[in-house]
Amino acid sequence: PTVGADWVLSVVFADGCLMASVHARADVFIGDLRLLHRCRDAVCRAQFKLEEVFRRAHWVTSTSDRALDTGAHSEGLISAKSLAALDIGASPGGWSKFMSETVGCSTVVAVDPGVVLYKVAGLKHLEMVGQKAIATLLQQDPTPTFDYYVSDANVAPMDAYHLFVAATPLFITGQTKIVVTLKLGERNKSVRSAERERVASLFSKNLRGMHQVHLLANTPNETTIFGIYTDL
Repeated sequence: PTVGADWVLSVVFADGCLMASVHARADVFIGDLRLLHRCRDAVCRAQFKLEEVFRRAHWVTSTSDRALDTGAHSEGLISAKSLAALDIGASPGGWSKFMSETVGCSTVVAVDPGVVLYKVAGLKHLEMVGQKAIATLLQQDPTPTFDYYVSDANVAPMDAYHLFVAATPLFITGQTKIVVTLKLGERNKSVRSAERERVASLFSKNLRGMHQVHLLANTPNETTIFGIYTDL
């Protein structure tokens, strides 16, 4: 699309049918779609949600971009600083893998009572639900802090928000990057839309530069929120 355009027209012709749709530029992914399948050894499809978020938010440096293009994840460190990520609802491990290999986090705490297939030095699997894991981390002395909080947990939107709120003492104001998938369920469209906007409004109070987007890898009943934590 032309630089500065506000709307994007998508046209697809398949099996004799012509389909077209118009979306606000902010709601669609604009970039090289070939880059979205570079994680050839992806643990799960959900891993591509994080990849798209990082590209949209410009959180991945050009060095990491080259790593995504070539598969050379070990060269994809954002900085030499030791980074830490908290991954809520981590099973089967795709998001933890992305945070470790592509983002370069030396510490990843993967929270899920289910199995986490990805194993690497620096990854700690807490086999428990999110609220219990957060309480466990808050009891540690010293209390750990995280540069990233990512959650693809299969919980109701308000529960996702409550997990986020519970974890805020683990965040660094103005620095911790937040990514949360909202699972809106199978209810009718108007109910889903109302709940999405209500929960997004709550998140916006503590996220600078917040975006709410339907990603290419989101299911029809999901939306993703991302931004940088701020203590208002």
